[in-house]
Amino acid sequence: MQGNFCARARSTMWTLTPLWSTPGDRAENSKRVQLPNTRSRIHYGHSKTAISRGDSVMILKRCSDTLISGVRILQIFMLATIASGALAADTSEPVRITNGDWPPYLVAEPPHGVISRIVSSAFKAEGLSTEFGFFPWSRSFALAQKGTWDGSIAWSCNPNRLKDFYFSMPVFPATIVLFHRTNKPVDWDTLEDLSQYRIGTSQGYFYGNPFMEAVKSGMLKTETATSDTINFRKLLAGRIDAFPVDVVVGNEILRETFTEEERKRLTFDVKEVFVGDLHLMLSRQVPGNAALLKKFNHGLETIRRSGEMAHIIRTSLGFVPPQSSHPELAYTDASCREAILNGT
Repeated sequence: MQGNFCARARSTMWTLTPLWSTPGDRAENSKRVQLPNTRSRIHYGHSKTAISRGDSVMILKRCSDTLISGVRILQIFMLATIASGALAADTSEPVRITNGDWPPYLVAEPPHGVISRIVSSAFKAEGLSTEFGFFPWSRSFALAQKGTWDGSIAWSCNPNRLKDFYFSMPVFPATIVLFHRTNKPVDWDTLEDLSQYRIGTSQGYFYGNPFMEAVKSGMLKTETATSDTINFRKLLAGRIDAFPVDVVVGNEILRETFTEEERKRLTFDVKEVFVGDLHLMLSRQVPGNAALLKKFNHGLETIRRSGEMAHIIRTSLGFVPPQSSHPELAYTDASCREAILNGT
């Protein structure tokens, strides 16, 4: 009955309190309504109920409060709906990942190299899409570090990087060896043996803690170039004696960029400078990246178990290299190992 009383009582009211006013405002406004205390008739159905105009004010006030409460509930519901829609839109946004040029692992042209394909597939298994941006390595790192992009691939973990990034479980193994000219072998067993050679390095690369410490201490004489390709050219020109690079990447660059005659002039030493794992790293500056890391690790394990990862590697490289003995992470720094296994 109240609904019909409300509808009919409104026809007798001369002043309405705004819906956006406070309860105190409504009480104050109700005092200002001056209506003559005469009789009026409000019809409900076939019966007739006589009430005064003063009574109609009280009825209408109750109706107004009910209407206000309903409107506010509706407003809250609409805001919640909009907010949930915004959250849904956020989950549909791609994960933005920076890359460097590092064929066959990372390639600017689609499908962007074997490691990029693995990362995309792992996110896809969790219902997420990816967007890749290709930059020089130093800028690729900086854009992710600042949180301008969500993260970057493919990096090995070290304590300095761990300050700025969450590191995923291993995505792909890396084996760093020394390339040199065939007519000038590099004779070494320890890093100290390399002190007699001019060693090229690539900007932004990590070659394992022992090598990096040897460079920092001045034991190794190094020259830094902006890319592995430039270092190969310097090696051919005799400007450096050797430089470390992933064995698969090094051979791919030689095959894609250099002539057969140039390739014959270069080779690599089978002793490893560094053996480790490459990871996706997600910026600590981006809210939600800790949860995103868990999703990625779950997706990575999903495609590993299903055989999709092995299929990607085989179709990209023609072979499947040995994978990390996860979860031991045998070649990872102890602080990194703990952070990676705990997702922190």
